[in-house]
Amino acid sequence: MSDEKTLTLTVPAVVAEEFDRIALEEGVSVGELLPEMLKAYRVKVAQQRLRRLQQYGARRARELGITEEDVPRLIEEYRREQREQA
Repeated sequence: MSDEKTLTLTVPAVVAEEFDRIALEEGVSVGELLPEMLKAYRVKVAQQRLRRLQQYGARRARELGITEEDVPRLIEEYRREQREQA
């Protein structure tokens, strides 16, 4: 049994031409290019999520009056509390 599946995509002609051009430049088929594009998209989405999480954390830290210098101490306090509860 094959782990591949045939997909039929309808895209604007300019997009198809771009797929063909990039595949030719990279020396791969369009079928080989698509998984790499999906991987790049997933990386981009993960980076965007991380950036939003960092922004949220920075905003909450400001709201709570926590500075970067406080972080190591707060981590140690949390770890100590977790050890004591175990």
